[in-house]
Amino acid sequence: MSAMKNLFLLLSLISVTGICQRSKTINGYVRDGVTGKPLADANIFMKSENTGTTSDPNGFFELLVSTDSCRLLISFVGYSAKQITLAPPRDVPIHVELYPEDK
Repeated sequence: MSAMKNLFLLLSLISVTGICQRSKTINGYVRDGVTGKPLADANIFMKSENTGTTSDPNGFFELLVSTDSCRLLISFVGYSAKQITLAPPRDVPIHVELYPEDK
């Protein structure tokens, strides 16, 4: 029985390691497209994984993705939302500019 437990534990660790190796952190900045100022609390959402985050006071965000490509929806109140596709996700920061909505 102990050998079975050890085998199960080993297989579980291998599976988790494989998943973690495929996961990648993407990051970037969200700024006002007119003034260049950072947009704090902008929403960054990845529908395919039903997950998201918000930008910090400097407009910076990080998001863990586990797919080879992802589509992000970036939005901020009073601004037009922007959708971007990363295929594959990059190791360099993403720079997103949002523009105020026409009234």
